[in-house]
Amino acid sequence: MSSLKQNVIVLSANQYQMVDRTTGEVSEGTSVRYALTDSLVPAEDGNLKGYKLSKASLKFNDFTSFTEVPAIYEADLKFNVSADGTTKLQASNFVFKKPLFAPVSK
Repeated sequence: MSSLKQNVIVLSANQYQMVDRTTGEVSEGTSVRYALTDSLVPAEDGNLKGYKLSKASLKFNDFTSFTEVPAIYEADLKFNVSADGTTKLQASNFVFKKPLFAPVSK
């Protein structure tokens, strides 16, 4: 398993807590949507315009790490190869770097 740090744009962070009505089991966490870039320069690649979003599932209390959204964060990215040879990306440890947009003066 290899890993690296990369700046990403976090577009949303959603803390959730649900109870399974049948088993009573509690499912909780923080769902994060992000783009694997730190720039919103228009992107076009063949049949894709813009950016595809990635999703990370984090612990419930990790929600407090997202002090400002949307913003640029540094994330630890780990690549895992499953038994069938599929490579999956797992992001964690998001650290705020800077706002995505300059503050609007009043």
